[in-house]
Amino acid sequence: PLFCAVYNISEHGNWEDTNIVWMPETLEKVSDVQQLAADEVQKRLEACKKVLFQERQKRVRPALDDKVLLSWNALMIAGLCKAYQALLNENYLEMAKANIDFIEHYLYDENNGLLLHSWNKVANIQPAFLDDYAALIQAYISLHQSTSDSAYLMKAKTLAEKVIEGFSDNENVLFYFTPKNQADILIRKVEIYDGATPSGNALMAHNLTVLSVIFDIPDWKKRTEAMAAKILNMTENHPTSFGIWCLLVQSFVNGLKEIAIVGQDFREVTKQILHEYLPYKILQSTVKPNDNWPLLKQKIITSNETNIYICENYKCRQPIKGFESFKKFLNETFLTKTPAQ
Repeated sequence: PLFCAVYNISEHGNWEDTNIVWMPETLEKVSDVQQLAADEVQKRLEACKKVLFQERQKRVRPALDDKVLLSWNALMIAGLCKAYQALLNENYLEMAKANIDFIEHYLYDENNGLLLHSWNKVANIQPAFLDDYAALIQAYISLHQSTSDSAYLMKAKTLAEKVIEGFSDNENVLFYFTPKNQADILIRKVEIYDGATPSGNALMAHNLTVLSVIFDIPDWKKRTEAMAAKILNMTENHPTSFGIWCLLVQSFVNGLKEIAIVGQDFREVTKQILHEYLPYKILQSTVKPNDNWPLLKQKIITSNETNIYICENYKCRQPIKGFESFKKFLNETFLTKTPAQ
């Protein structure tokens, strides 16, 4: 009776004719109601738990799924980068860097240059799926935004090329879930719905949009537009099932803001701009102009100031000097406009 009183157990059950063991009241309150000392209640409950545990030992234990999935960890990296940008907490960025190092070490098959889907003490030989590649490309793009390290962009581009080569065919602008060289499947499916996690196709559409601007690859931009057009009706009719696709369409409607930061203080200015809420942006920064990158070429710098360029389709406004001037410009233009404008 004491156990049932503490854990809300009843003859008819406490949830859908079943008893779920839980404590609706504190132990102290139960002790008062039962007119027993708290230590005496605790002692009796421990004896009851031993009986219950022995009975539970007769049941088959649930299996433990503790494998490490590439896609989920890559999504976490992107989330950590967003948390770092919003909160300026360096710990989040360090966690993201450590996670990407783990993925590159344990989930990359050096023999054939392919990614692996999962790891559990040892890597699984299962080749990575579209979701894995798409999420990892997004993670690399997010890491570049947070660190200004161009090496992450080169890795993202290399993976994107592998996805286009391995997950496409000549008849469909959308990507297959499995690579074309995987032989142990009956049919190659195409996943487009955004559920508990984003679909690989939606992520790839975002990735190719960003990379098409950074590397000036118009064909990749055309493909993302074709991908979005293919499912536009479904997106309009069932937006809650296509959340990531909706964000992509919004970026097309509102236009991507290309931001180039050039100067000695580019790292600090980058951090300050990332801390501001400015959706649909692609940001690159460097200490001096770099003709190897379309957004960073032929930019003007001065010895003591950091210039910020806001561009669309590589056509830039006059440079803004310093973050405070940028923030003032931001408040007077982008943040005061409604979507209709």
